[in-house]
Amino acid sequence: MLQRRAWAEIDLDHVAFNIAQIRSILPSHTEMMAVVKANAYGHGVLRISQLLAELGVTRFAVSNLDEAISLRECGMTGDILVLGFTPPEGFDQLAAYRITQTVFSPAYADLLNQYGVDHQIRFPIHVKIDTGMYRIGFAYDDMDLVKKLFTSKGLLVQGIFTHFSVADQLNPADQAYTQMQADRFDTCLYQLRNYPVGMTHAQNSAGIVNYRNYTYDLVRPGILLFGVPSGELRQNIHLKPAMQLKSTVAMVKQVPKGAEIGYGRDFTAHRKMRIATIPIGYADGYPRSVSGKGAQVLIHGQYARIIGKVCMDQLMVDVTDIEDVRVGDTVVLVGEDQGNTISLASLSELAGTITNEMVCRISARVPRVYREHGIQDTGQ
Repeated sequence: MLQRRAWAEIDLDHVAFNIAQIRSILPSHTEMMAVVKANAYGHGVLRISQLLAELGVTRFAVSNLDEAISLRECGMTGDILVLGFTPPEGFDQLAAYRITQTVFSPAYADLLNQYGVDHQIRFPIHVKIDTGMYRIGFAYDDMDLVKKLFTSKGLLVQGIFTHFSVADQLNPADQAYTQMQADRFDTCLYQLRNYPVGMTHAQNSAGIVNYRNYTYDLVRPGILLFGVPSGELRQNIHLKPAMQLKSTVAMVKQVPKGAEIGYGRDFTAHRKMRIATIPIGYADGYPRSVSGKGAQVLIHGQYARIIGKVCMDQLMVDVTDIEDVRVGDTVVLVGEDQGNTISLASLSELAGTITNEMVCRISARVPRVYREHGIQDTGQ
């Protein structure tokens, strides 16, 4: 393998395994709409979407128009839903690239409809219902506004959906809130029972696992595809993490007792130490916020503690008690090495954030290298 400064290793077999696991718990009539926004949660949207298509996924969801166009341009022919806002300047591209747009307010619906009428286009849309997230969406208690969409000459309703705000939390109050959101959504669907609403969907990754009793037409797995359960899970589901974050040893040096290491002289050596410098930092997406909190990496399958502040491009670790550490040795920052593991969840907790943010923040200067059927390719 070409020696790299730092890389994210993506196991496509693990993604395929996770998809099979998700499908195994879905009702027979329920389809998967794969959410591949934010560069497929940092895993590389081109290769991931190709794999999903090979595995029979025909529906995709993204955050914005640029992401949707990228999917089309890499050969995806299935339905692509933009979950968020597309500015009016992009309406022509929605049509040109056959993109389905989320409509989430009367004013936005009017804008898109008028453009469609003026240009003799009928835009396929999914209607977003706000059942308690209070972000975007038509109010759950005013379906008269939604009913007007079905007579709009520039719009074609093909789906209706909502989003659960606390499906990943299992305390009684949050479970009751999720049930309330589902009840509100079901009431909306009942009020629209005589209208061709198309595909119904509500469950995100946590909702798929924690609320299997909800049986809508689609589910929207995102982070779950990559074996990273977010939050609490009511039911056990066996998943395999797809990503490992790795780097290499750039330098090993001896420092005397009392040496003050890193920016701000943040760490003082309490003994004569051997430290290794690793060429990865917060510009690559490794969180600076774990500095001084006992964060570790794996070298030769052994834990090595990060010392001093995580720098923009580098960090230092204590390898005093690890034998024969040399320049060029592989360093695992997230993943497994010789039976020991640093999980994305544990690193995220130490950084004071969530797994979704952690994978999304891994920057473009970290190449994604893919492994499939035991063979590693040159990456993306």
